[in-house]
Amino acid sequence: GAFPSALAALVPKAVARFEAVMVEEGSTPELADRVRRGEQRVGVAFQDAAQPRREHEGVERRDMFSEQFLAALWPGHPLAERDEVPLSALADEPWVAPSGENLIARACHAAGFHPRLVMISRDPLANRALIAQRLAVTIVPQLLASAYEGVELRPLAGDGPRRDVYGLLPFGGRHPLAEEAYAALLEVASELA
Repeated sequence: GAFPSALAALVPKAVARFEAVMVEEGSTPELADRVRRGEQRVGVAFQDAAQPRREHEGVERRDMFSEQFLAALWPGHPLAERDEVPLSALADEPWVAPSGENLIARACHAAGFHPRLVMISRDPLANRALIAQRLAVTIVPQLLASAYEGVELRPLAGDGPRRDVYGLLPFGGRHPLAEEAYAALLEVASELA
């Protein structure tokens, strides 16, 4: 199991190495619960790096990598000419984000504004399409950079938000392929970095 942006960039390359793999999308709490109950062998989760480290009862957390976010702007956006974009420069723009209370919203609040959400979506492809049509901006994790064709991506100026991506595995009694699947995820993550 994995969260949407991991499903868009990381997980397909890792699971392509195995036969008959079932992959399911889920939020971090859902994934931790599924792994704990034995419904899934491995989960790929994340958390806002600015928040206290989150542990999940009944599962082992294994850190994979930490990533920065990029400003996602439509083609021709005036800020796309900059090498770096201050997050505060996007304060008056329409936004797309997974919710009004997630990492993106917290980053905007820390930059001194509340994002004016025009769409709430966890779907990276829908978000990319919305941005490409000049309807919104957002920030995206570096992991999604290759999936955002047709959109201008720029580093954020200063200390922008980061997220920690990690694996979830059950304690003991693991399926024989769980360690192999986790190793494949780590290998793909290092290639993407």
